[in-house]
Amino acid sequence: MIYGWLRDNFPKTAVSLRNRLTRVSRRFPQILSVELTNRCNASCIMCPRMHMTRPQGNMDKNLYEKILQEASEMSPHLRLFQPFLFGEALLHPNFSEFILLARKRLPSAKIILSTNGGLLDNDKSEAILEARIDKLNVDMDGLSAATAQSIRRHIKLERVKENIERFLALRSSKKGKTKLRISIIRMSQNRHEIEDFTKYWKSIANQVQIVDFNNWHGFVQDNSVSTTSTAFDFPCRHPYEELAISWNGKASLCCLDFDLQHLVGNVNHQSIQSIWRSEELDRVRNLLERGAYSLLPICRQCNASKFQKTSLWRFLWLEKRPLQG
Repeated sequence: MIYGWLRDNFPKTAVSLRNRLTRVSRRFPQILSVELTNRCNASCIMCPRMHMTRPQGNMDKNLYEKILQEASEMSPHLRLFQPFLFGEALLHPNFSEFILLARKRLPSAKIILSTNGGLLDNDKSEAILEARIDKLNVDMDGLSAATAQSIRRHIKLERVKENIERFLALRSSKKGKTKLRISIIRMSQNRHEIEDFTKYWKSIANQVQIVDFNNWHGFVQDNSVSTTSTAFDFPCRHPYEELAISWNGKASLCCLDFDLQHLVGNVNHQSIQSIWRSEELDRVRNLLERGAYSLLPICRQCNASKFQKTSLWRFLWLEKRPLQG
């Protein structure tokens, strides 16, 4: 692995790069995940919604515009804007208006939208294309209706396929640039369909993504078929990269914090930048750098390290650790 070779043979360079990445990351989130709504039209077996105690609602326009205004002002530091978090974004009553507003305020930013596809009707498809969303991700967890609908309950597979077909026809007629990604979460319930799923959608979508199972920091039984170790041996990248903002403005430590158990601020009363540079987030980063995951309740049982295992970020933190500048 080239990253490990870099770290072992050029340790000073690795330290310098790590320190630079850490320093730059404190300027402003590279990724903003903004929850238009936490309501959902599905009941998925891998989702922790049954454990969610916070109120459900929709983000109001004034708050959304406040977020977009600051994101626009700090756009040189913003790599990705995601108008979704925990919920089905297309359920927001003003979805089309909000998605168009995001592009208006962030003309050069990369915008990715994720949906279960059940509500991807003609009007919403047109808004997505008009807003020049860079990538539309549709989550589907089976090739057959029996498998898909047993996992993503209340979502009819044939309806989703019809919606995708219509979206692609519109994209073609409008010469739209939005790329379509179809994703599937690999788990014991659908592992037998993964290969055929990939073959089927590869000829239709721009990208097919196979995602490992996430246990939502211990709230969902791990149905992963992977044997990869899930222990963090490096500081998780999320608090250095992404800020998750809920529909009512509360900001969380992590995009996986579905019930907002670890708040770090509130954008109704604070700027995004002040939250990002806050004492609380610096305290968390310090704990992660020390490997003190046990002191952070939402991090203790998280298995999301598997998604960062091959990243440069991880290898810059591995032993020879702690590296001194």
